[in-house]
Amino acid sequence: MLNIRPANPKDIINLQRCNQLCLPENYVAQFWIHCIVSWPNTSFLAEDASGRVVGYVLASVEPVDDHPHLLVGHINSLAVIRPYRRLGLAKRLMDISKESMTSMHYIQYIQLNVRISNRAALALYRDVLGYTIYRVEHNYYADGEDAFCMRLWI
Repeated sequence: MLNIRPANPKDIINLQRCNQLCLPENYVAQFWIHCIVSWPNTSFLAEDASGRVVGYVLASVEPVDDHPHLLVGHINSLAVIRPYRRLGLAKRLMDISKESMTSMHYIQYIQLNVRISNRAALALYRDVLGYTIYRVEHNYYADGEDAFCMRLWI
């Protein structure tokens, strides 16, 4: 049985551990803390019965670049460790974060970036969650891979 709850600063080490098991992109601790403290109840984690973090969504709410009076939700990172994939956990985490963001903030859309080679994530975002490709961010990742910038209009 999994418990899904809002992330808090005490979870940073366990969130980073999950991140490092799943993704090549790793944020510094200060970024995790900034997101969790600045936008409480937008980032969530899933933990197993022993309290081990098996998945998370790290999110924020930010002003739109060219319209600072408008807000946009941003999915900074989503990860689920391999044994818990294909169980709907990533969708549940994304849905909970979206519901929380939209109930607490008047946002125009939620945005995320995903490697163009990550077919599983693309299928989740596009086919299951309804995100659309907005543009390509060239050389977005440290290894030079491009990213699709995707948006879900609210």
